[in-house]
Amino acid sequence: MQHLICNSDGYVVVANQDIVSVEADNSTPVWSSPAAGANVSSSSTITLSATDIDGDTLTYSIVSGTLPSGLTLSGSTISGTSTAPVGSTSTITVRVSDGELYADRTFNIVKTLYAFTSHTFTNAGATGRYGPTLTQLRNAYTPSWTDDTNYLNVVTQGIQQWTVPETGTYEIEVAGAAGATPTSTSFRGIKISNTFTLTAGNKINIIVGQQGSIYQNLSAGGGGGSYVFVNATDSQPLIVAGGGGGLNDYKDNPYTGSNLPATNGQSGTSGGNNVVNLYGGTNGNGGVGGNWAGGGAGWLTDGADGGDQLDGGGHAPRNGAVGGWSYRQAAWGGFGGGGGVHGDTGGGGGGGGYSGGGGIGSLNGGWAGGGGSYGGTATGNYSSSHGYVTITKI
Repeated sequence: MQHLICNSDGYVVVANQDIVSVEADNSTPVWSSPAAGANVSSSSTITLSATDIDGDTLTYSIVSGTLPSGLTLSGSTISGTSTAPVGSTSTITVRVSDGELYADRTFNIVKTLYAFTSHTFTNAGATGRYGPTLTQLRNAYTPSWTDDTNYLNVVTQGIQQWTVPETGTYEIEVAGAAGATPTSTSFRGIKISNTFTLTAGNKINIIVGQQGSIYQNLSAGGGGGSYVFVNATDSQPLIVAGGGGGLNDYKDNPYTGSNLPATNGQSGTSGGNNVVNLYGGTNGNGGVGGNWAGGGAGWLTDGADGGDQLDGGGHAPRNGAVGGWSYRQAAWGGFGGGGGVHGDTGGGGGGGGYSGGGGIGSLNGGWAGGGGSYGGTATGNYSSSHGYVTITKI
């Protein structure tokens, strides 16, 4: 390239000169993941990710700490099968470099039983007074760990046994099932949540309440409560969401009362609308039955059978959490301790919960009581049919 240059004598000189552009590499690589200080599960592949504005090739190396035995770093991936004890933590610092500049990132690798962030436990398509089987759960759930009986199992039908994958804090949200109703009015369960510290390897039992059943638009079984507990014989569960009571809409007496969802608190609620002395349970006990309807189960005891003995109270978790019996084998109480109903004579079963709701057996219409809740803060009513339990690692 030629340039014109004016010298001191005022003459113009033509000169040849090569122009060279030199770009200094002064951009440090920037980390994307894992996050600084994060706890990363050893049960899944760990992908290291960083970017370089200059587009240089990045390399990764461990500059502090040691990988858990059984894991190796290859390129940007840490993988393998850790043989470290469950619950153990290895703190490492990884350096990403573009050949000149580098950035370090420190994080923890925790030995977990399996990778877990959050999971919602459901009724897996089961309806009526009995809960789902292990096969139904496996068909409904997608995470690979749910296919291993060490991590998800069913010893008593309907009671899902989950193994805690990692010691730490978990949020548990629980919703009880709705009571059955022949009208558009929703007799809802309740939502309740809390946080708990759980230990890796411990078995947690989960009952997901199911909606009660209806017989010929006359009688309606109570909704099952949803429970999370360690042992069914413990004095207290971890958390319980009460199920809604069933609605009696007998023949030409349409329901005119107000909605009565499950209540937040230790006591179940009573039936209402032309019904007296149909009390909900207290202190973890089942609810009282009506003439043709069973009470909802509590944590400690079953709901009472109806006065005619042709309809059953719901069963407590220690007795399998089965919904109450129905004479017509139609107006069942929902799994989770909902009360059953005779059928022909109208009535509504009480909702299952920490304390069971009172059943109603009346030709005059009315509603059964909802089950009580326990162990957390209510976050509202749950309007869908069946309940759920969602567990999230915090």
